[in-house]
Amino acid sequence: MASQALAAEGEEVYQPAYAAQRQKTAIKAIDAATTETIEHVGSYISLMLFTQLIGGVVERSEVMTLAPQVFPNVWMAMGFLVVAKVILGMVMEPMGAILLVSSTLAPMAYANGIEPVHFWMMVLVAFELGYLLPPVAINQLLTRQVVGEAEIDKSDAEVAGQTFYRRYERWILPCIVMSISLGIVAFGPLLVQRVAFFHPIAKLFI
Repeated sequence: MASQALAAEGEEVYQPAYAAQRQKTAIKAIDAATTETIEHVGSYISLMLFTQLIGGVVERSEVMTLAPQVFPNVWMAMGFLVVAKVILGMVMEPMGAILLVSSTLAPMAYANGIEPVHFWMMVLVAFELGYLLPPVAINQLLTRQVVGEAEIDKSDAEVAGQTFYRRYERWILPCIVMSISLGIVAFGPLLVQRVAFFHPIAKLFI
């Protein structure tokens, strides 16, 4: 009722993207939903095929064998693995990336003394950071799809002419947050385990 009153007064009422696509009849609604689903599923299948291609090329080229299986210390190993996971997340979808990591990088992590649970938690966060970055930026694309083009255009108009950060905040801020989170998840447990100053923290969980 309140939204109708505002509309009657001529004020602009926020309307979600999905509300703008509502159909008057069930048949039209099913048709619209099916069409949109086909577009999304088709795009995702195309991405899966692309990532399977990348995974196959990487695995058959044995490029991962160029990296040392055992690094001089666990810090270098973790740094290498973090960078590798972020790059994989930038160009691969989750299933293909996990299969590739399981067969190539996971054994490397275990050989360098990284616990399996720690390793896979780092993989999860690193992939999420990669999903925010180009060239694919799949999380950004999904968010744009949910929010709707109209709202994106409106937000762009609101920050036009402002600072670089304000204009691209929706891209920069998530990347900053995920980068900090990745640093904590990747190197925090190593600090607690291997640096004497942080040993009291480890005792809290024993």
